[in-house]
Amino acid sequence: MGAGLQVEVKRQVPSPAELPRTAQATLEVLEQLLAAIQKDGYTPVLVFDDTDRWFRTVGGAISHHDLALAFFGTVLPELRQLSAGMVVAAHTTYMENPAVADQLRSTVEIPINVPTLSSARALGQVIRSRVVAHTCPDDPASAPPLTTVIQDSAVHRLQELYSTEFHFSLRDVIRTMHVAVTEACNGGYDTLTPELVSRAAAW
Repeated sequence: MGAGLQVEVKRQVPSPAELPRTAQATLEVLEQLLAAIQKDGYTPVLVFDDTDRWFRTVGGAISHHDLALAFFGTVLPELRQLSAGMVVAAHTTYMENPAVADQLRSTVEIPINVPTLSSARALGQVIRSRVVAHTCPDDPASAPPLTTVIQDSAVHRLQELYSTEFHFSLRDVIRTMHVAVTEACNGGYDTLTPELVSRAAAW
């Protein structure tokens, strides 16, 4: 967002100390903020991309499924009334709870199922997309071959971890890649090796 929009947002929204404490009043302030963004020609989109992480780390008496039901059944329908687009990630385990699944079906307009990756080649394409995003997002064709970054055997090692220890979690693959890249840089490696991947997965 440009500096002009940032100034406009600051001018229209009270300081945190002045924000009302009721949920409805807070939503009204948020609606004002979204309206200010739209007025400048932008389309605000709220993205909830790590919801399963919230539910894995929460403690206390409430169960993960109860928390998911509260979010998808109460909070999400309220947020849907705001003047913004919305993208929300829902882990497959949520669909095992009939109440959560019903709330998702009644709230989400366009569900998109993300399939599991069935081969090292498919996983390599995902990794290459990350290389492109970090090196030359405006000119993907100029990105270096994937083998200049990670050995084929290391991709196969990642695929093995993805389908066993990571339980098809692409986030765990990306996390492992990031740790392995750090180790490679610190150790003077030219490319990521299966050994680096295995060590990174153990962190």
